[in-house]
Amino acid sequence: MSVDIIQIAQIVSPIATPVVILLLGLKINKTLEANKTTLAKDKEWRTEWAKRFYSAAIEFNSSVDECVLTLFSFAQVSTEKLPGWEERLQEKQKNIHVIVERAQRAEWILKTTVEFAPNSKDEVLKQSNKTFTLVTELLKNKQGNLEVIRSALSDFNKAAMAAHREILGK
Repeated sequence: MSVDIIQIAQIVSPIATPVVILLLGLKINKTLEANKTTLAKDKEWRTEWAKRFYSAAIEFNSSVDECVLTLFSFAQVSTEKLPGWEERLQEKQKNIHVIVERAQRAEWILKTTVEFAPNSKDEVLKQSNKTFTLVTELLKNKQGNLEVIRSALSDFNKAAMAAHREILGK
């Protein structure tokens, strides 16, 4: 009887081994494909949030630049007092409010998207807040040290670049 089992095992073994290997291979392949799909979705998600963060950082940077340049132009118009200067001054005053609102919206988006960069988050928030505070003081006082604002904006951009890389997972 024991000889029969060994003979059966010898006959079935060459057939069963490839079938078992095939089934294990299919299972491994299915697991790998599922993992690949999950990684692709995660990468797509990170890419979209990184784009959103990047756009907000660029918008924040742009609105700060525009605030400073508009205020500089505001000072020029009020000093020169050329024909139509009062209307131009009122127009620039309206523009400043629009630009500040743009900066605030961009800063809000930065705050919501930088959550996905936990290691860089605090520095981005610190630098954006510092920059925005300096610009607000400049607008309030109608004077200030533009080099300090430029330096703060540079520090913000460095922090934002690090956060962007982190969001992308690099």
